[in-house]
Amino acid sequence: MIEASVNALPGVTVFFLVLAVLVGPPAALWARARGRSALLASAAAVLLAGALAVTLAPGRNTAPVERVCATGTSLHGALQTVPGQLNAVIFLLPCLLLVLATRRPLTSLGVTCLVVPGVEAAQALLPLGRSCTFIDLGLNCLGAAVGWGAGALLLVLHDRAGAFPRSEVVRGAAFTAGGALAVLALFHSAITPVASLSDGQDLTPAQADWARATSTALFGPQARIINVQQTPQLGEQPLRIAVYTDKGRTELDWDHRRIFSAESYDHQGTRGSLNVRQLRAWAAEFGSRWFPGQTHGLQPRIEPLGPDNGPVLASYRRYRHHVLMPMRLDFTLTRNGNLIALTTRFAPDPALPAPRLSRAEAQRRAEAASGRTAVGPDFLLAEQVGGLWHPLWLVNVGTGGTGGRAERAVRVDAVTGAVVVPDPPPDY
Repeated sequence: MIEASVNALPGVTVFFLVLAVLVGPPAALWARARGRSALLASAAAVLLAGALAVTLAPGRNTAPVERVCATGTSLHGALQTVPGQLNAVIFLLPCLLLVLATRRPLTSLGVTCLVVPGVEAAQALLPLGRSCTFIDLGLNCLGAAVGWGAGALLLVLHDRAGAFPRSEVVRGAAFTAGGALAVLALFHSAITPVASLSDGQDLTPAQADWARATSTALFGPQARIINVQQTPQLGEQPLRIAVYTDKGRTELDWDHRRIFSAESYDHQGTRGSLNVRQLRAWAAEFGSRWFPGQTHGLQPRIEPLGPDNGPVLASYRRYRHHVLMPMRLDFTLTRNGNLIALTTRFAPDPALPAPRLSRAEAQRRAEAASGRTAVGPDFLLAEQVGGLWHPLWLVNVGTGGTGGRAERAVRVDAVTGAVVVPDPPPDY
């Protein structure tokens, strides 16, 4: 929320000035009419106008309204960052001055219960180009509660007998309860919680420093960090950190200190003159630096992806007893040795029973199951079926016989001979 407001600073300033003019003078007039401090009332109104300008000024994002609010960051982690701290204090002073200016603490609490959560509700329900997040809601409410509590305490200390008259207790309690219930009903009925990327507020300093250092080492010291985000962990998935720079983006695995994927923005379409031997040496050096545990003892395979001076695909694969293991490491390079893209899959080598089915028998069974002809190539690979690892024959079938066009791939269990459908590959 804070970053979006800074990016749209001219619009926020204009919005604030308009709101301040609309609410400041009426607040001062109201205070004078009731024997209150006009200075406190106008200050409370102007500060509240500033908070609303920062949180509700239309942003640059023109995406349609989705009526969702994002989860995924802890309050403790958010408070370790400057944006989180700013979100926590933005409503603190307005709520404190509101209590002191009105001398109605419970009525002020009702206003707070409506306005502060209402900001995030407006971001979710109105086409403001802003994103609703529950962590912003929690931070805003925390700061507002501290401000209201401090104001109520000062009021009690200053006027012990008149701080909570009976009329204020009845009216303020009803207003507060009604406002809180209205906001809860709105969030429950009209806004859907969704898990999404956080803005890195839950990362420890060590995690954030490692992610930034890895990205600049990958894209070069001139790369400028634009944003660091954290993917919410589901089940036993490792903690993923996405880093966006002006040179490229990467997704990192904190638990194992390695790269999941990367993409460079600078080298798309770049030509070069390195030959296959030089590219293989570059790929081997890159693999040993960034993926020593996965590439040890392996040689990269180099495949051209276009003309002779165009990009190539460097691939690492591992076989155990002639069975292709689930590990994958692929990166696209220019002929100058620059990284274009990187994808990985870090599944450990599973323990498998020895294959019994021959290639010829696997082809026969695939043809019988599909009604087509085996066209090759066929090979053994490890995949999960029903959550268990099996050695499977992958048989390409299609039309035209040997050397024909493959239309689909059939998996045949190399132990039982059954035609099977593998599980979707897990997200390692």
